[in-house]
Amino acid sequence: MESPSGTQPKGNDSPELPLLPQAPPLPYFGDYALETLEAEPELVDRFIGAKITEGLAPKTVANLLLDPQLILQQAVRWRLMSSNPVSGAERRPR
Repeated sequence: MESPSGTQPKGNDSPELPLLPQAPPLPYFGDYALETLEAEPELVDRFIGAKITEGLAPKTVANLLLDPQLILQQAVRWRLMSSNPVSGAERRPR
């Protein structure tokens, strides 16, 4: 039996699951050192402003900040940073 993609199923004759597209990890913040993100929290504000300007809803922008928030929170726990710049960011435009 062939799967919709035209390939033969593997193992237990169940169809293969399609691969989900992979988003690049933290493309906006990925080039910054932790020290830079901590010293320049306005980088987070710029990100928020840029996404709002692109037409994204505030809730969508807040969702985009979830991964950086968790990653930087872990950096604080590991004492690589003293504070998380995403935590203090205003999530909604004025």
